[in-house]
Amino acid sequence: MQHNKLSKNWKLEFGIFRRRRISFWLFFGFWLLSFGFIAHAAPIISNEEIVTIGDDFAIITWQTTNELSLGTIKYGLSLPVSTSTTETSPGQYHYLILPNLFPNTTYYYKVISVSSTGTSEGMIKSFKTLQRPSGNFLFSFAMLTDIHYASDLTDTVDVRGRPYSSSEAIVNSLVANINQFFPAFTIIKGDMIDSRLGTDNGTARVSKLKPILNNLRTKYYPIPGNHDKEASYTRNWVDDNLKTLYPEGPSISPSSDSSFNYSFTYNGYRFILLDSSLATGITAEVNLTFLQSELDVAKTQKEKVFIFMHHEATEESDIPEEILAGVLDIPNFTWASHGERIRIRNKDAFFNLLRTYKLDNGEPLVAAVYMGHIHDNRRRDFDDIPFIRTSSGLQFPAGFNLIKVFSNGFIQTFYKLPSYSDPVARECIVGTGEVTKSRAEQFYLGGLASRNFTQIYSAVNTTIPPTVESIQPPAGATGIALNQPIIINFTKPMSKETMVDEWLTISYDGINVPLSSSMWSWNSDKTKLTITISLVANKTYTVTVLGGTGNATATDGTFFTTNYSFSFSTGNTFSTTPPSAFINPIKNDAGVETNVTTDPTPTFFGIATDESGSTVANVEFRYGSPNWSEWYPATPADGTFNSPTEPFIFTLPKEVPIGKHQVQVRTTNSAGVTTAEGFTPYTFYVISNKPLITLTADGSEIINGDPINPSPSFEITVATDQTLSQLWFICDNGTPVNLLPISPSFITSVFYKPTLSEGKHDIRVEAIDQDGQGNTRISTKEVTNLLVQTSGDLQVFGTPLNYPNPFNAGNESTTISYILSRNSHVTLTIHDLAGTLITKKELAAGSNGGRAGYNEVLWNGKSDAGSVVGNGIYVYLIIADGKVIARGKLTVLKR
Repeated sequence: MQHNKLSKNWKLEFGIFRRRRISFWLFFGFWLLSFGFIAHAAPIISNEEIVTIGDDFAIITWQTTNELSLGTIKYGLSLPVSTSTTETSPGQYHYLILPNLFPNTTYYYKVISVSSTGTSEGMIKSFKTLQRPSGNFLFSFAMLTDIHYASDLTDTVDVRGRPYSSSEAIVNSLVANINQFFPAFTIIKGDMIDSRLGTDNGTARVSKLKPILNNLRTKYYPIPGNHDKEASYTRNWVDDNLKTLYPEGPSISPSSDSSFNYSFTYNGYRFILLDSSLATGITAEVNLTFLQSELDVAKTQKEKVFIFMHHEATEESDIPEEILAGVLDIPNFTWASHGERIRIRNKDAFFNLLRTYKLDNGEPLVAAVYMGHIHDNRRRDFDDIPFIRTSSGLQFPAGFNLIKVFSNGFIQTFYKLPSYSDPVARECIVGTGEVTKSRAEQFYLGGLASRNFTQIYSAVNTTIPPTVESIQPPAGATGIALNQPIIINFTKPMSKETMVDEWLTISYDGINVPLSSSMWSWNSDKTKLTITISLVANKTYTVTVLGGTGNATATDGTFFTTNYSFSFSTGNTFSTTPPSAFINPIKNDAGVETNVTTDPTPTFFGIATDESGSTVANVEFRYGSPNWSEWYPATPADGTFNSPTEPFIFTLPKEVPIGKHQVQVRTTNSAGVTTAEGFTPYTFYVISNKPLITLTADGSEIINGDPINPSPSFEITVATDQTLSQLWFICDNGTPVNLLPISPSFITSVFYKPTLSEGKHDIRVEAIDQDGQGNTRISTKEVTNLLVQTSGDLQVFGTPLNYPNPFNAGNESTTISYILSRNSHVTLTIHDLAGTLITKKELAAGSNGGRAGYNEVLWNGKSDAGSVVGNGIYVYLIIADGKVIARGKLTVLKR
């Protein structure tokens, strides 16, 4: 009897101890390719774009149109280019970052795609990195516009096509990518949701969008767009949209025009957010009275101003009318009939107002005006003020902006979403009429200098003094652990960092604690000071940052004008255990806990608590799919880890496949105590749009052609985010057996033990449920040609293998795997090359090692006497029915 099991063991030889199968024809096809029997041209490079340029990096994307290839970029300061960066895996869409570049410097580069059929190289091109403002870096903020969240809509494919069905995944990706940069906050410039002139349920869409936006590491500030006001709501656009997303926003009547306006200041800059449309969302207009009052305050306080609104303010005649019709979701556009829906109708008064506000040096008070609505990247300057439109987060080019703010300027960069911009969003753009696909794509992407640029102006904020942003322990805290450090976060980078003892004091009972440089440390930005001292039990400590000339001073020369003090009280114990952590279970759309999701990059929420009273300082996570990833930082839900109880959030950084997964959390408190073992685990399933079925026999995965015993114990597990309504087991097209439990859960496991006759059998499992809209969903799992042998000679299918091989005896074990045709008592012996018996294992029939199907037997590299074997080659024998039925070799190599 022949039974090909090459694929099961082939993976083991390559060091992946999981069983997967490759069909013979796929294997044969790859074999032909390797010998050149199938000829293809080299990969074709298209859509090459230098998308992002910063002051010290660049991002270049391109596509290979006919096959997967491995992308490389060669680059350098001169020709020929020699420095290179290469992708980790092949693909059709390529996204590579050139890091560690010099500011304001010209670089040359070319893209290269290498596939199994050849190599293609792009032309030598060049770019110049952005100039870096000479002043102090203060902070960065992110910016989104025109998200158009509407996961319930079907994709549109036209000159303004939008991948609505991917909007949930895209917004999750936007949030995850923004979080990597740790911006101080995020501005969202309107059209958070999509609407079709009042026919869509805006309330439902906002309720789904809000939890995703809440995953942003820091605060976000939204303003309305036309779609936000045009949608249909249970209550109105104020209560169900803007105030839901931003409860601190102004309390206004939904019938008031251009009224959801507000502002805030950050590190000496003023941010003015304008509602740019009337209550209906149809006509565009801004509230100049509110704007003027804000500009008056900014001028008095010498604050540079950023202005944000949804609608266009500049007058441009080169926007294709077909695109403008798409902006308004109308068949035809004319400026005479529809212009006031694109551009604010009081634009002249708006410009006249801005040009009257100057700083003392004659420069504009306004640093920039940011807009959206059109979905393109475009910059134009008027009266030395940049007016910038930024592109949609959903529609091609699907991305976001990051603004790095300095005391004398800012740097704007644009980022595509690697997984969605080209593979998903670009595919929705097609030519219409006079606007070709290529022209539409270039219009939305915009010019390089519109996406990425540096704006320089005279230094501002030099009169704004530094202050304390946050502290640990919190002011007034009690029972603080005796090994808790003192942490102070400042609003500006601080100077005199080596002389902290000259401008900061710590005291208790009227006694000043002596400080030395070995007790303090700074982060790289010199904004976070950590002081570690030996705290005394049951004392009240007071920490004082000294103000006045010569004391606590920022790097820009400003200083604390008055003393800043806070106090806390110690307990009488040291913190010796890390904070505990709890992960909230995944819920479905109805809010029911399921532990099942359709999102391949799910977001998790949790709470960390330190029972000793020490501050939670850090939370990290990793995920197993099935091997554990590296540890990634979780985000404090309130922006900062600074208390004994802290909510946290995190999103998996990479997509995980359909199946069962785990995440683990480890925590650290301010005393430096970190989880070393017993990490908080959480198990969840990722499914497609229907139930997921897994099937095992006697605890092992089974595939087509596997041998099994005559009375196998099948375990069927079904994971679904809805309620399972039917579960059937069918053998050899016989009568279906109902296995549905009385009370099925979202993860349902049942066992079924039929009696099978000798020969081959086919198994099929069917699981049925209904989605949230009442649509029936059916999943099937089939395994064919399962072999039952009750008599005849015992066989081992394929060649036994062991992994790892070689292995480091004494420090690791190796696993010997083989496939038996039926249950049988097996003796496994291991010998050296001289034939000396090293170890002998008796494996009972029906148990692991002696059961029909796949078996794994572990060997730790020790003899039966307990001695670790030496380096060398060893032979193992598989013995049954008094004869050797298979043998193999393994190697011990100690390192």
